[in-house]
Amino acid sequence: TNLVRTFLVSAGAPKTPTVLGQYKIFSKVAKQDMRGSNADGSRYLQPDVQYVNYFYKDYAIHGNYWRPVSYFGRVNSSHGCVGIVNDDAAWIYDWAPIGTPVITHD
Repeated sequence: TNLVRTFLVSAGAPKTPTVLGQYKIFSKVAKQDMRGSNADGSRYLQPDVQYVNYFYKDYAIHGNYWRPVSYFGRVNSSHGCVGIVNDDAAWIYDWAPIGTPVITHD
């Protein structure tokens, strides 16, 4: 395996961690609304999330336009997904076909 590129990410917050393990991208969506539950049980809606690459159940690598750039590489703030700056997410979306390995770790 050769390293192609690296990205700063904002992964799952402590109460909503990202799954750890070896997976593969199984579905790709150019843009969608994301809904779910916060750690406190309240609901959220995040409209127009771009460059979504699902790798396990509802976990995905996707663009995150609503967090400040300073979060990436510093603050894990997601509901479990791996959020990245939209430009980086676009690159991954275009580069990684379905079946591309995804490895998440501490």
